[in-house]
Amino acid sequence: LGMAVGLLSASILRARESSNRIRCQSNLRRIGLAFHTYSDSVGYFPNGRRNIPAGASGSIFYDIATYLE
Repeated sequence: LGMAVGLLSASILRARESSNRIRCQSNLRRIGLAFHTYSDSVGYFPNGRRNIPAGASGSIFYDIATYLE
């Protein structure tokens, strides 16, 4: 019984890891597509370094947020 539980929990962990890896790859793909869609729209990629006025967001992800699907 203990052996069966051990094998079952190991397979569940592998399935969970696989699911997390697929979700991460999907998220990275969506972010990459959003950067390219932004670039196609405005003609350049968002600049990571810039002077940020008070009260404004300084994240490049703020720039691409509308392009994420």
